[in-house]
Amino acid sequence: FIKGQFANMQTYDKVVGNGWISLGDAAFASDPLSGMGLEFAIESAIRGAKVLQNGVGEITKDDYETWIRKYSIEHKKRLDFYLQITDNTL
Repeated sequence: FIKGQFANMQTYDKVVGNGWISLGDAAFASDPLSGMGLEFAIESAIRGAKVLQNGVGEITKDDYETWIRKYSIEHKKRLDFYLQITDNTL
């Protein structure tokens, strides 16, 4: 018996708050097959550190949250495209 399940991604309602900021998988968990988890973890850590440094490079908490939202939307588009291709070949 073989059982399979498509990989999925996880988005969160809020990634920045008063006195806290989420990085890596705590901010957005990409699907495990995309190979983008480590890249996102590093990028979110860099951007999050800039937010914590009081807006170095003009990055604010709102900018960070917007970036996370845009990143997750683009990732979802790529995942949907990939799943559509694989569904057609199964």
